[in-house]
Amino acid sequence: MDIVDFTVKFHALETKYNLFHEQDSNDVLYWDIVRHDVFYAIYYELSGIQTITTSRNPSILSKIISIFKYGYHALRLSIALKAKSYKYFCFTCSRYKNENKENIDYAVNDLLLVIKAETLILESNIKFNDEYYHDCFFNVGPVINTYKFKVKRLGRERKHYSSFTVSQILKKEFGVNTDIDLVITNLINRYNIEYSYYLKLFKKSIPEKIFLVQNGIQKALFHAANNLEIPVYEMQHGLVSFIHPAYDYPKHVDLSHLKTLPTYFLSFSEFWSNNIHYPVKKIRTIGNTFFAQKPALKDKVFDLTFISADIYALDLIALLDDLLVAGFEKKIAVKLHPNQFHDLEYIKRHFSSFPNVTIVFNELSVKELLLVSQAILAVQSTCVYEALYYQVKVLIYKIKDYRTHEDIFDNPNVYQIVNHTEIKSCLNNSYISGNNIPFFENFKTNQFLELLY
Repeated sequence: MDIVDFTVKFHALETKYNLFHEQDSNDVLYWDIVRHDVFYAIYYELSGIQTITTSRNPSILSKIISIFKYGYHALRLSIALKAKSYKYFCFTCSRYKNENKENIDYAVNDLLLVIKAETLILESNIKFNDEYYHDCFFNVGPVINTYKFKVKRLGRERKHYSSFTVSQILKKEFGVNTDIDLVITNLINRYNIEYSYYLKLFKKSIPEKIFLVQNGIQKALFHAANNLEIPVYEMQHGLVSFIHPAYDYPKHVDLSHLKTLPTYFLSFSEFWSNNIHYPVKKIRTIGNTFFAQKPALKDKVFDLTFISADIYALDLIALLDDLLVAGFEKKIAVKLHPNQFHDLEYIKRHFSSFPNVTIVFNELSVKELLLVSQAILAVQSTCVYEALYYQVKVLIYKIKDYRTHEDIFDNPNVYQIVNHTEIKSCLNNSYISGNNIPFFENFKTNQFLELLY
């Protein structure tokens, strides 16, 4: 079952069984809390997605040091909240590197340049030894509360996880073996941990507004803010589409009772605003300077750049292996996703005997790579829209959830391929101008100020 058909069926089941009104034993409306991860748990099994297995066992000493670091940063935040009152909170996820190799979140950078003096910045991409462009505090509270939760359970007989009606429905409808009860139980536990933290945090220093990038599914944060009647503004951070379960809900279903959604969603352009069904109070196009800017074209260094991610890595490695064995000698880059840090050495070793293959982690940004690439190849990524914006050809590998990009399949610069034999002919074709779609618009400062005041 491909991703589009799967999404249609998933939405139909949500509607048929009235899942958004399902409650757990504590009367928590849990479906919107768990649906994103349950969606992917089922789809990953159906599509056979596998990831590279590498050893990730930190030593006891490193774990202890990490705990002390988390404690230090929690204390630092507590002192800051007592010393100063902040008008706004902004939750960032700084996965990019700027020209100074500082971590930065370009999704919220525009608005921070406007409100930074009055804003408490809480960083979710926690890297203790890195430099950050904006002065920030690490959002360690949820992690510390999780440690506390685990410690409380030590020495106790582990309670068997709950059984949920929705699990029985989904397993029957999709015929999967995934332990959906366990997935849901763990997600509700995490939600409860995070909800208690955010409610306490927001009560301690009630901000007028909260801005964030939904790097995870921030349902607990949304719920805590909504209970305190604090408006939440979510900034688009990347790909959102009609098959993304965080941004596409069943149509014609009343979801006004949910408290697990933000107040506003602020998009890169009308293209994205019109491509989702996200039942927030208002979707506004606000733009983004980083994505909208078009640097001067550079000489092309790479004939083809593979855009990787952990869930596609093995498929893309196999495809590239076939291409290289067939004698392909043009220059290739493989851009790893930020979540592939643990795959880096494995992939470097795998292609070490091929001088025409360059593995890129964070040495170059996607934007920098696009400027020096003739074409990119991906399964599913925001990069394909950036590539077309920069007039770079796009090759879509027809596996897994590639139909995420169905909205650009009719673009003459987008090629769908099923194996390595089709790559060479695609690369020989020139880019066809005149098909530019406004995927990205410049940041609209005045419109943002209207929302602010």
